[in-house]
Amino acid sequence: MDAYEKKDKELFFGREQETQTLYDLTFNTRLILLYGGSGTGKTSLIQCGLANEFRDTRWYSFSIRRGDNLLDSTQNELQAALEQHQVQAAEIPEDLSEQAELLYRHSFKPIYLIFDQFEELFVLGSEEEQQAFFQFVRSFLNKKFPGKIIISMREEFIADLWDFEKIVPSLFEYRFRVEKMRTEMVRQVIEKTLQKLEEMGKIKVSGLEQLTEGVMNRLKVDDKQVELTYLQVFLDRLYRVAAQDNGSGPVHIRPALLDKIGAIKDVIGEFLDDQIALLEEEIGQKGVALKILGELVSDKKTKKRVAVETLEDIRKRLDLQPEQLQRCLDAFEQMRIIKRFN
Repeated sequence: MDAYEKKDKELFFGREQETQTLYDLTFNTRLILLYGGSGTGKTSLIQCGLANEFRDTRWYSFSIRRGDNLLDSTQNELQAALEQHQVQAAEIPEDLSEQAELLYRHSFKPIYLIFDQFEELFVLGSEEEQQAFFQFVRSFLNKKFPGKIIISMREEFIADLWDFEKIVPSLFEYRFRVEKMRTEMVRQVIEKTLQKLEEMGKIKVSGLEQLTEGVMNRLKVDDKQVELTYLQVFLDRLYRVAAQDNGSGPVHIRPALLDKIGAIKDVIGEFLDDQIALLEEEIGQKGVALKILGELVSDKKTKKRVAVETLEDIRKRLDLQPEQLQRCLDAFEQMRIIKRFN
């Protein structure tokens, strides 16, 4: 599922209270630790909920993933921004915290460094990289310019932070846990999403209450809590099924279509199986698509950010032609399983 971004404000429902709490925290501290279980919507809460609370003049944000090294990724973001402000390379200091301060002086906007999926630092990073990062955080916080850091991570990795509290004593002072959405709130999210899409002229909805309840039931895994993380996938399949029978005008979404879809596990399994089968038939090698996907996930089942050079090593190891690997990556991106970064 793609995270919601600032442009998705009209379709971002159910996290109003959490958004306000996080926004209030930004006035109380320069360092926020945001954590929660996988799939609770931490990235969406920041990129869409929080971002839309700020005027553009009060929010200069950078969403940073580790890549091959977290400090290198941070430097790349800051230097690119400084270059956009026509700062010459000779004028850019080596120290990262000084770079952030210099960017503020050129933009006059508070700088927000948002370290997303921060657990990658512990899954993939060395002890030296971890130490260097928290030394940077301390240096950043010691500066007097209006710059803030938000660390967003899965809660099962919180224990890995304890060793670094001696470097950054305020590390745990302002923390916010994002919990799974309550069932009643999930129901409102589904209902409001369908209503908004109809209002935007993208779909026509019949039997809204019955449709909402049916989607709710099918988003349950093993008859347990509703998994909101799958909502985009499910609604996408619902739309496609409806579009097959549709004539002219907006696609008609109605409760009877749910019987053609099944439970969420069926939706995800069928979708992935169908797409991979078609993909492997096209490239002429069975089993290779799943092997490529396996290279993009860490041992701890977290997503990995993979450099172009690493992809070339994967291609050679799997004995693929460049166009075969490229076709797989294009297909995975179209399926919204992976996302490319410039």
